[in-house]
Amino acid sequence: MKNSKAEELYQKYRRDEATDEEAAWIESWYLAEVSKTKLLDEDLDYNNIEDRIWSKLEEQRTVKSIRLWPRMIGITATVAIIGFGIWFYTTQLEVHPKAEILAHNDIGPGKTGATLTLANGRKIILSNAPTGAIAEEDGVVVTKSADGQLVYEIKNSATRTSKINTLSTANGETYKVILPDGSSVWLNATSSINYPANFALAKKRIVQLKGEAYFEITQDKKHPFVVLSTGQEIEVLGTHFNINAYPNEANIKTTLLEGSVRISRKDKQQMLEPGQQAIASENGIAIRAVDTDEVIAWKDGYFEFVKSDIQTVMRQISRWYSVDVQYEGPISKETFTGRISRTKNISQILKMVESSNAVQVSIKGRRIMVKN
Repeated sequence: MKNSKAEELYQKYRRDEATDEEAAWIESWYLAEVSKTKLLDEDLDYNNIEDRIWSKLEEQRTVKSIRLWPRMIGITATVAIIGFGIWFYTTQLEVHPKAEILAHNDIGPGKTGATLTLANGRKIILSNAPTGAIAEEDGVVVTKSADGQLVYEIKNSATRTSKINTLSTANGETYKVILPDGSSVWLNATSSINYPANFALAKKRIVQLKGEAYFEITQDKKHPFVVLSTGQEIEVLGTHFNINAYPNEANIKTTLLEGSVRISRKDKQQMLEPGQQAIASENGIAIRAVDTDEVIAWKDGYFEFVKSDIQTVMRQISRWYSVDVQYEGPISKETFTGRISRTKNISQILKMVESSNAVQVSIKGRRIMVKN
């Protein structure tokens, strides 16, 4: 009976039917076992689950827990990252006395939104714009689709001019644009991209990026696609890649998912292969292998941290929730690992960060105070 009871609980979890409390205990047990034994799904001992989890479910139903990695059993990638950083998740975390304060000063997550600036200086707030055609310049029609994307369509291929448009996101905004050549670009918060409304006259399809964006480029061997960002030039034919070029980050990071790209900075050049990331700095360009899912997690609606310091974590939170971050006293040297939905309110995110016991966090208006 016990064995079947534990298996039933586990299967509820896999079907996404477990309560928060049941899921919390499952994840707690799983994290502990994986860190010791590299346990995989096929190795599960349901009797062990019964002895070490079910009894706690029966005895401690009044204890509240916080889950950071929802429904994580079965994701073998988790095994690779459990061994380092601080677990955001704690197995018997009682509600912190400041939880009500955080909730009272809560801030909602960011949203889909951006501002389009046309060549004539006209600005269009896309969150307020109706679905359908919103602008037309020199034979190019700009449309906002029903699912909130910006689409460029060339109606007159004989047009001999090419005017520059700018798409920009503020803190807490993200947006997707389909360029005149059919390439897709996803802009992260606090970012902007300048591009021609028509690539017809250009030998190269050149755009300029500030901040972070993910690109899926339409192949055109005769017209290479070039991204300029803070002293760096990236040239591609047709590929999928991500660029992080925020001015408050130490380096520019270019990550390749498919195809190939050539990165130029000053007198240095490097070719990237899928799964590699180029880190460009004043000292040159360094190449390393990375988990590309982690890099583009923001595009899919998640924060993902792997051995990230508190300042890296808070910079991402600051951009998405449009808040200022200040530090009191020495800055924690601990590192953080975890995956969190960007749809959560800021109080939920901060409670998860605090559960590490590495830092204490408070909110006043749109200012977050972090202390060791």
